[in-house]
Order: sequence, then C-alpha cells, then structure tokens
Amino acid sequence: NRPALDPQHPESQFIDDGDRHGNWQDWIAGVAYLTDINGYFVTPSLNAYVPSQDYPFFGNAAPGQRLWKIEPAIELAHQFDFTNIYYRIRYGYVFVEEVLNTSVDHHRLDFELGYFLNPQFTLRAFSLGSIGDGYKVPDLVPLTEGFTNELWYRHDQVGVHNYATAGIGVDYNFGSRYTLSASYQELLWGQTVFNFQHIFDLRLTRTF
Repeated sequence: NRPALDPQHPESQFIDDGDRHGNWQDWIAGVAYLTDINGYFVTPSLNAYVPSQDYPFFGNAAPGQRLWKIEPAIELAHQFDFTNIYYRIRYGYVFVEEVLNTSVDHHRLDFELGYFLNPQFTLRAFSLGSIGDGYKVPDLVPLTEGFTNELWYRHDQVGVHNYATAGIGVDYNFGSRYTLSASYQELLWGQTVFNFQHIFDLRLTRTF
C-alpha cells in the first residue's frame, strides 16, 4: 500500500476501488472558419476546454486532468482529383493551465486518410499524436517524497502526456444532418500515459 498523502486531500474522491466509474469530463467550445483554396480546404480554429465540474483527477480511474486549456489549430483537407480518396491533417498547440509552476503545454498532430464508398459511407484510417512539456516518470518520482507530497497528488496534472495512436473507422451519413461514427484505435507509443491498449468509440453528430 502507498503511504498517506501529506497534506491529506479528503475532498478527493477515492475511485480506484475495482469498480467501473462514469463521469462528465470537460466542456469544449470552439469556433472555426472553413475556406476553399483551389480544392484545398483550410480550417483555422480555436477551442476552449473547460472542466464541467470538480471531478477527481487523482487515481488510475480519473476521468481527466481537470485543467483549463486553449487550443489554436489549423487543418488542411483535400480530395484527390478523379478519386474517392481524401486526406486530412490537423495541427494544434494546446496552452494548459499551469499547476505547481509546471507547464504541460503540448503539440497535437492528427492525420486521416479516407475513402468515400458512396454518399452515405466513408472508410478511414487515422493516427493521433501529442508531444509536449511536463515531468517524465524518472524525473518526477524522486521528487514525490515517497509518493506522499503535493507533487505526487497532482502527478497527472504535471506529468508529460506524449503518445502516438493508430486506428480505423467508418462514418454513416443519414438524413440531412446526422452522422453515426464508429472507430477502433490502439496505443503505439506513450510517455507518462495509461496503456489503454484498445479504444472503441461510437458517436452521433448532428449539424445545424
């Protein structure tokens, strides 16, 4: 067993009890502008990530870091002439609320290659990556005073979260406003992140 935290944090919910836990994470609000430059679609955007509540961030089952974030980004998308193949590349830089005078700002890069089967179905392969600032495990552990101090309590907020993933997905457009998406991805590489092994994602999107 780990020794007790010093100082104690009785307000922090204990969630590593072997059971499944659900929670609301962060609200995301953003603005984007789409422009077509000779068939190349360029989309600058600005997103804000705001914790929806004081959810727990300490523990393996924590839903998130509970930090404010601002992300300016730029995206390029293009469909190859006379084909149903397209690609999409997105780069963003995430400014993160500092904790204990530690920056965990980071770069994000997303790549997607897709194929339009017909107006309703799209197949896609994708890769997601992030690299940035923060403590790495070998540097962090000796500073935690035996896993007891405030640095250990906030290790998920000050640790670097570098990763690369790869996955596949399918989109189904129906009606005039709805898209049902399903995807599967695996972690290829990571530093100071949980080895999630597999992620299955199902989402419904409605345009306005």
